Amino acid sequence: MKKIKTIIFLIILLTFSCKQKEQKDLDKNQSQIDSINLNEKIHKSELSLFLENPIDLINYKKGKTDWTSSGGTSGFLYYFNPQKENGMYYNYYYPNDNSSPINFDNLVVYKIDKNKYYNDNSDRLIEMNIFSKDSILKKADLVGLKTSQIETKYGKENFRIDNDFIFFIENKLLILTIKNDEIDSYKYLRLNTDKIDKELIKKIKN
Repeated sequence: MKKIKTIIFLIILLTFSCKQKEQKDLDKNQSQIDSINLNEKIHKSELSLFLENPIDLINYKKGKTDWTSSGGTSGFLYYFNPQKENGMYYNYYYPNDNSSPINFDNLVVYKIDKNKYYNDNSDRLIEMNIFSKDSILKKADLVGLKTSQIETKYGKENFRIDNDFIFFIENKLLILTIKNDEIDSYKYLRLNTDKIDKELIKKIKN
């Protein structure tokens, strides 16, 4: 009888020990899941802030005194359109001694009044094409950064096409062109749609 009681006690003890281990494993897994979810939220928040306002447009233009413009344009169909009367898209190019004209950093802005000047404070940023490092860009000075630095800050890309890493939230898009594991150039866009897929990216890149 004593032997049976001992066996029963050992079974109960073993069962209790197994349950404790299972609970510890569950707690550990939940902690890892919570940590992953927290990191994803942080990355998405950082990316959202960047995409909403990548540069201080007024200060950037003030700091770039060497510029040229191709004048007004009706823009591409995929451009975000604020639908303001007398509005028009303008292209600004910023020459760089170390690059050919095709690789000049450039902006596309939407002007509410097509007769406004370069330093118009009401310009709305629509597109950026950046090919070189520039401290005036501040948080948007991404050229030369490692892909690991971008992942640490903004998380994993939504998808890839060849050497392009694609990030987007709603209608705001960031295309990072990668070379030797570094950002070689990038394109930022504010679009007229939040339905962003590979077909649209290919259309934009072409």
